[in-house]
Amino acid sequence: MLLSTDYKGTSNQFIATIDEDSLDLEIADFLTHITGTVSIANPSIKLNYSNSFPYPVEVDFNGLGIRGDKPVDLNLAPFQLQYPVPPTTTDVTASFTINKTNSSLPDLMSMPPEKIYFSGSVKVTTGSTVILPSNSRLTGSLEVEVPLEFNINNLKVSETIDNFLSSDDPESDDFSASEMDYTRLDITVQNGFPLGLTLELSLYDSVAKDTLKSVKAPEFLKPAPVDANGIVTAKAGSVTSLEISKEFFDAANDADKIIFVFTLNTADAATDKDIKILSDYSISFNAALVVKPKIDLK
Repeated sequence: MLLSTDYKGTSNQFIATIDEDSLDLEIADFLTHITGTVSIANPSIKLNYSNSFPYPVEVDFNGLGIRGDKPVDLNLAPFQLQYPVPPTTTDVTASFTINKTNSSLPDLMSMPPEKIYFSGSVKVTTGSTVILPSNSRLTGSLEVEVPLEFNINNLKVSETIDNFLSSDDPESDDFSASEMDYTRLDITVQNGFPLGLTLELSLYDSVAKDTLKSVKAPEFLKPAPVDANGIVTAKAGSVTSLEISKEFFDAANDADKIIFVFTLNTADAATDKDIKILSDYSISFNAALVVKPKIDLK
């Protein structure tokens, strides 16, 4: 942002306009694959600036986030910048922070928005008729900070891919599902993150628009418990068995798609408790594959 003052004539008020513009985050397609809520607790935008105007400077900044047909306004009131007092100082370098205490920034970022529209103005009021020096200026830059402090409540992320389990010619395959009674994947996890995850895998016939078979792992990951400050107190252990039966493999030949649905929840999500992600969190797991072949001794 740059406000220069190559003015002709005199005035007691100078106004520069922040032209209306927009930022497309290009996540509209991704957002069609998710449901549920993510609440970002304490984001902030810091305006770092250098100001050489020796008069009060007021900034009026308008922000609007849009997701589909839902708008969320930034709701930021006009604010004052620090300014120098000659001859002691001729330039001031400082910052102004936009956060949850003076705006609706957490609501806007938690949407999350597909597009952000912004506009505004900068007003310098001298209090009397003056001629501003041509080298007066206001420059600034923005820093966006999103601390890893949030909560997630039943956030579902789905992804549909081509069925990699089907075969064009089952008779010629080295491996056939008919040779197996079932296949089971046992996963043991020690989770030090306050994030839980469930997994559902479904075979889908896109022509008939029908879900043929599904397998679920309702506790693929248990979230680690947290204290009142949202910090993990201990790891959470979980054992998940994902069993894929012969019937599932048989149905795979009639499906052209596989749908993966991941559901995420943070610890105590039902109470809207915010959790923190710290650098010393860790996760460990091991997996074992159990198969039961169908043996014909004839």
